[in-house]
Amino acid sequence: MNKFVIGNPAQVAEKLTDWDNKTGVGEIILVDGYHDMEARKKGYSLLAKVFGLKV
Repeated sequence: MNKFVIGNPAQVAEKLTDWDNKTGVGEIILVDGYHDMEARKKGYSLLAKVFGLKV
């Protein structure tokens, strides 16, 4: 299983959900490679919206 997920927010959410369903881990820790804090916030915000979380 590849440990890297790259794509648009919907693609990333789909892959993370698939990992959760296949492994049953119940928790996934995200590590990003953004150097810019605003880009990091935007990335997490877009992913949160796909999962229906408050931003």
